[in-house]
Amino acid sequence: MTIALIIFAIFVIGNIARLVYQNAIVPELGVTDGQLAPVSKKPNNVSTQTNQANKLVEPLPAKATLEQTMATIKKAVQAYGGATFEHETSN
Repeated sequence: MTIALIIFAIFVIGNIARLVYQNAIVPELGVTDGQLAPVSKKPNNVSTQTNQANKLVEPLPAKATLEQTMATIKKAVQAYGGATFEHETSN
């Protein structure tokens, strides 16, 4: 019984350590020198600026003005739920 508890405790502690480690890693996101960050190996990662055909998506269609386009994108992101805008620039 005590061996089983020790093994279980090691398992729990190991998983907690793994979760802490994974959540401490900050992904490299955003724009650098006019380019988006490179796509990752995750299957749900896509980009409009990649050379990888299986990860390439078309850009969102633009509206009549930049302001209308940004407003439409913001509305779509907010409708998805749980999103916040941390930083916004005019470009």
